[in-house]
Amino acid sequence: MYYIDPDQNLRIDLKPGMQHLTGKQAEGLVRMRHCYVDEDYGRMDTQKQFLIAVFDQVLDKVSITNLPALIKTMFTYVDTNFKVTDIPMAVSVLSSIDTNNIKTHTIPSRPADIGGISYVIHDQAGTDELIYSIWYPERTDNTKEAITWGEY
Repeated sequence: MYYIDPDQNLRIDLKPGMQHLTGKQAEGLVRMRHCYVDEDYGRMDTQKQFLIAVFDQVLDKVSITNLPALIKTMFTYVDTNFKVTDIPMAVSVLSSIDTNNIKTHTIPSRPADIGGISYVIHDQAGTDELIYSIWYPERTDNTKEAITWGEY
């Protein structure tokens, strides 16, 4: 990925293959879209992969020895209503997650160029179908009429 945009003070220069990224490189990775045939959609897929990789890295680093440093960093840089007393349960839940079983979905949409600006236009019918397939995989087309948004 190579891209320079002086107007945004953005420089992306990443080599192919697995690597550890700096914060600046990670920002470039998740912002880049011009290297993909389908631009925004390619970027969305990369962003999903990136988040799972970050999650893997965080889980890999969580241990009794470095937990205090991670907690201090979190409470220094993250504004949250999460309490220190919530940490044991959170560590237990997080450590039980297998990122190989994480399923991600992209809300159905279509690209559009309106007045020279690129947009992603939401597809409500496609979203309804996606939700049905995730939450009600056993239902058929005939039973969809009975489901309302209130059931979600």
